[in-house]
Amino acid sequence: MGEMNRTRWVYRLVLILLLIGIPALVRADLGEILPKFSPSVSIQEEYNDNLDLTDKNKKNDFITTVYPGIRFSSKETKYGLDLDYRLGLVFYAKETDRNYVGHAGNLNAWYTWDRRLTFRARDYLIRSEEPREQEFTPGALPDQYLLGTQRARAIYLRNVFEPSIEYQLGKEGNLSLNYRNNIYKNQDPLSQDSREDFVNPRLTYWFNVRNGISLEYGLTLGQFDRSPDLTGHMATGRYTYRFNPRTSIFGDVAFLRRDFESPSIDYDVYRPSLGISHAFTPTLTSRAQLGYFWQVPSKGSTTGGFYYDASLSSGQRGRPIRSYSRVDTMKTILPLRILDSRNTTGSSGQSVIS
Repeated sequence: MGEMNRTRWVYRLVLILLLIGIPALVRADLGEILPKFSPSVSIQEEYNDNLDLTDKNKKNDFITTVYPGIRFSSKETKYGLDLDYRLGLVFYAKETDRNYVGHAGNLNAWYTWDRRLTFRARDYLIRSEEPREQEFTPGALPDQYLLGTQRARAIYLRNVFEPSIEYQLGKEGNLSLNYRNNIYKNQDPLSQDSREDFVNPRLTYWFNVRNGISLEYGLTLGQFDRSPDLTGHMATGRYTYRFNPRTSIFGDVAFLRRDFESPSIDYDVYRPSLGISHAFTPTLTSRAQLGYFWQVPSKGSTTGGFYYDASLSSGQRGRPIRSYSRVDTMKTILPLRILDSRNTTGSSGQSVIS
């Protein structure tokens, strides 16, 4: 019953955002609205030789999934909305008691009061049983995954709601306030539910064409069923010097604090670094960063090591093509948001018809 109530709450939230984000559709003609909808349907057939990801007593089965979906896109001068929803009807050939209904949806809405002030709202929803969950942040690579404590197939629900407001400061600077509410529920009794509330003000300001700074702070409140809750603080400062419109160097200082409830050990992390960015073309950019970090626990000895991060991005919004990093400590929020590179036991083959 609790799962059903939470699911209904998520659906109502998405519906409210949809109604708020498209006020002009009320006045629009039906002929103008219908072309903005794009229905679709696809069928996926999968063979899995280890459904429960176990070393012994492996179960195999054919899994058929029917994906009816719909997309909606409306972009006007002052506002816009993109909605992408897909229903998943999952059928097992032998293990029919595992049949379930999945959901996957993304909603992006924005409204600009004037040329400088913009409000945005994003909602991400997934209901699935896949042991590995893809990273849900905008611009994530297709092969990036969240670190999951789930080692078997179990239905989970995640809803991420992210409103933000941004004020433009000149041609390149901006001041923004972002909020994220991340709720995770799992039907597996061995897994734990969690909730993340994240508040994130940011400032980017350019003194002139060559010299700019960026400041960022993040407050994280993490709640878990069985693990100790945490309060996290993150602060970063960066100075950038631009040689020309294509090449820049920067110096970066970052600080992270994690305060856990007893009996877990609190810790602080310090990480200075230097980096360079270069634009090969207006839509193809690269970045390389090298630094060192110290992790100082409230009990025990201090540890440290080198840190590096390199990426190649394309598109107007800098979508990553490839990214390499080591010890990305500043974005670690256990167990909410760590990228997962582990391999699961077993294999599967898939084919899709659309």
